[in-house]
Amino acid sequence: MASTALHISNPNYTNTRIISPLKVSIDASALLDVIEATYHDNSDSKDATRTRLIGTLLGTRSEDGNVSIKTAYIVPYTEKDGDIIFEESYHFSTYQLYKRSNVDLQVVGWFSTQDNLDLSTGLLHEFYSKSSPNYSQILLTLTHKDSNGEVVSPIINTYVSGPVGLPASSQLAHSLGLDKSGAYAFVSVENEIVYSKNALTSIQFISKAANNENQTTTISSNDELKQLEDSLNKISSMVQILSDYTAKVTSGEIKGNEKIGQLLLSALKFQLSENEINEIKLQIENHTNDTLLVEYLSSCIQQQLDLSSKLTNFMLPEDALK
Repeated sequence: MASTALHISNPNYTNTRIISPLKVSIDASALLDVIEATYHDNSDSKDATRTRLIGTLLGTRSEDGNVSIKTAYIVPYTEKDGDIIFEESYHFSTYQLYKRSNVDLQVVGWFSTQDNLDLSTGLLHEFYSKSSPNYSQILLTLTHKDSNGEVVSPIINTYVSGPVGLPASSQLAHSLGLDKSGAYAFVSVENEIVYSKNALTSIQFISKAANNENQTTTISSNDELKQLEDSLNKISSMVQILSDYTAKVTSGEIKGNEKIGQLLLSALKFQLSENEINEIKLQIENHTNDTLLVEYLSSCIQQQLDLSSKLTNFMLPEDALK
């Protein structure tokens, strides 16, 4: 009796160390560079043949395969009769300039402002995959317009890919007319935007400017005390919102959410460990001792200056010339 089972064998890759990232982290500064270039290019672009904006993503990879995108730059290209003419020399020269300032940077993928994956996507992805054959390259798509052409908040998606079917460089793919399609299957992966406290402050100022008609904001009056006041006001408003919510739930006006209740309960039960309390006490004591030491040294220097001034006044003129 003939077997109806389907036997599938693993493909014979020349390099078996292809690592796919578990998560993609995007620095806020890199994302702002891409967004700024995207909106500016689409408002002032003179090349009507281009259907998207593409560029290179630079970053680092951790040992577990996670990717961190640190910066990005646009790569010029032209489209003609369905073909993409990619300026490789510009890509490599710009990459070398970035490497001079940070030797740890490497090509981790590329970005596109076209959210749909067409035939040319695989071809571009194959070009970037050649620069790092041991790792899977990231494709980041940024959508900034809806179906009606209206500008919307950017929507970010990240993908990894694996080769399927015939390689685009093979003779058979060329004879079948598949050498321009790029044989890749793309899978969406998780991504997150990371930023420091300083970057968060800058983003908040940018957000304020975006809400004004002239798109400007004043930062000269926002010193550290002003920022602290704003932060405390935000915390106070959030506490007030939670207080109003719990009051409505208690009175039966609305039905409570179990997840919110669990989060509030865990926050109220939060306590520092004994080691953390001792560490905080030690830091406060060290800071106090350093402050007292600086004040003591300042007082000693001031006394020395006063004493020197008094001795100078008592010095005779003929002694001063010696």
